[in-house]
Amino acid sequence: MHQFAGPYDEKAVDTAIKACKTEEMLSWNVERAWIDSAWGSDPKKAAEVAQQALDASDFALNLFDRAAQERSPGQIANTFREILSIEVGVMINPEVVSNHLTAGRIPLTSSISLANAQRLWNQHRTDARILRDYEGQLQIGERISSIELGDILFLSESVAHVHRQKGLCLKGCDDSDINEVIPDSELWIPRPKKLQIQIGDGGKPQSLIEHTKGVMNRTRKRLCDEDKLGYRKALLDIIGILEPSSDSIQLADAIATLSELAAGLHDIGKGNVLWQEKARLLAKEFTTSDLIGRTGTYDRSIRFPPHTPPSFSAIVKAAELLMGDLGTFGPLVRAIALAAARHHSAFLNPARQISYYEFQPDARLLKFVQEILQKCGGDIQHAENIIEAATQLAASNEVPLMLPNDDLFPIYALVGRAILMSDREDAAGKDLETRVHE
Repeated sequence: MHQFAGPYDEKAVDTAIKACKTEEMLSWNVERAWIDSAWGSDPKKAAEVAQQALDASDFALNLFDRAAQERSPGQIANTFREILSIEVGVMINPEVVSNHLTAGRIPLTSSISLANAQRLWNQHRTDARILRDYEGQLQIGERISSIELGDILFLSESVAHVHRQKGLCLKGCDDSDINEVIPDSELWIPRPKKLQIQIGDGGKPQSLIEHTKGVMNRTRKRLCDEDKLGYRKALLDIIGILEPSSDSIQLADAIATLSELAAGLHDIGKGNVLWQEKARLLAKEFTTSDLIGRTGTYDRSIRFPPHTPPSFSAIVKAAELLMGDLGTFGPLVRAIALAAARHHSAFLNPARQISYYEFQPDARLLKFVQEILQKCGGDIQHAENIIEAATQLAASNEVPLMLPNDDLFPIYALVGRAILMSDREDAAGKDLETRVHE
């Protein structure tokens, strides 16, 4: 199996080979037979296998908590490397890759684990290449030390080939039936058309200040008012458990104020010169000179430059300028800032921006930040300092891990939900969460 399975998991390949009858055509009955083979056609055996699967789920759910308590976050990383996948293709001629991409073709790829992909990249880096998304276009990456989710790893033909039946094969693992190797002309396929999805009624473009104020108002309402959604009650309950000796109402109001400020700066990255230029091309009907906040276009998105990384540093700096020395409030401020920065992705690390990304503030961003400060009751003279902070990469030790066993995790999750749903509702132009009954 070691000679045949690479670069896939040997146990999984062995199980698949034993289950598959190569002389049979795939049919409903054949597929059911495979499932019976894996789960057991006997009800008692199936129940035992199902329980094993449930036990594995419990292990996954407890992974974060145990890893944090044992101060071994590497367990989390190792687990995810095994379950997350990377697409891998074979590159016959590196010089024609750009030609294929320009012609609207994408590579024929196979999925392997992130761990195996990183291992192959480390072993064959001289001849391998990584295809990465830059400014909305797939390009061969440069100066890359590690593989990231969404990358496509290209191995040279001296390392691997694609077999018609077996898929991706490493040279030396199984070189039989070499005539069944897919030629270069078939390793690229036409790019499939994107599915266009219309979401709600929010198809109109919005200025950045209009969208942001809408998100701020909805966030504050969730955390300050008894709006029947339960956010305020949940916040008071959390505070009552974490800080039973404190004034719950006063602390909840402070968290709501900080969350409103965070919502005000959650999209500050859209004030990037390049982001605005791309938004203007998509929202051609946007006639004012204001900063664009939303293009109203759902079938095309501005993937580069990303607009979320600068918000963390901007929010922390704004809180420092408005509150003075954060002191014991520091962890709370950073937790809320991270929740706002992650309103699109729970994997965002504000201390590690992607290659070639630089936040270049638009000249109009100064007025925008001043309006946000004014709405929050702050001094508008702090706007320049906040924008300057947004251009700086956050220090790694400043960004909290926010694992579930962190005392502030419940507040981080609640505030993150409040900002996320407020953002979606303002984009849709209507309420999306269901109200609880009286």
